[in-house]
Amino acid sequence: MGKLPASKKMRQWWRRQAPARQDRYATLAPLLAVLLFLAAIVAAFGYLRLEEMEREQEAVRHDLEYAQQRLRLSLIERREELARRAQFLVRHLSRHIWVLELIAASAPLFGLLGTVLGMIVAFQGVGQGVGGADTALLAAGIWEALLTTAFGLGVALPFSILAAVFNNAVDGVRDMVEDALTEIVVRAEGRSAKAEG
Repeated sequence: MGKLPASKKMRQWWRRQAPARQDRYATLAPLLAVLLFLAAIVAAFGYLRLEEMEREQEAVRHDLEYAQQRLRLSLIERREELARRAQFLVRHLSRHIWVLELIAASAPLFGLLGTVLGMIVAFQGVGQGVGGADTALLAAGIWEALLTTAFGLGVALPFSILAAVFNNAVDGVRDMVEDALTEIVVRAEGRSAKAEG
């Protein structure tokens, strides 16, 4: 004998049940249908709520990315503004140092020019002397040459020292400003990283 289909087995089982029991099962069927319907509604609402939560999470993620981009852009703009101001400060501090450097560089050249002119005067006196060299004229020319050399070096040395001191001070301020700028940027980027995390 072959197997009976499930529907026939179910009918046979149902006929074997007492009428009171059949009535109980019959009253459970609508209740079971209502429970299944409610479960379907709850599942549909749950599914819709999950979809809504995913959309909200996507919107929050998008807003967060936008805020991070704006923050990075703001940091870059601030860093550029601070760098521009630092460069202006350093340029402002070093704007007149070129005068000291020019004096320090040109003073020895003027001293050398005076030396050459003094030697010309001295040798001109030797060349014009009739019976020998005029020692007074020769001494005056050498004195002029040495005096102008000493004056040129005397002017160049203090200005060279001042130029070096001011250049060093400007370099110190530049380093200090760059360090402060780096510290500000690192702190700001650290804050933005904390905000992202």
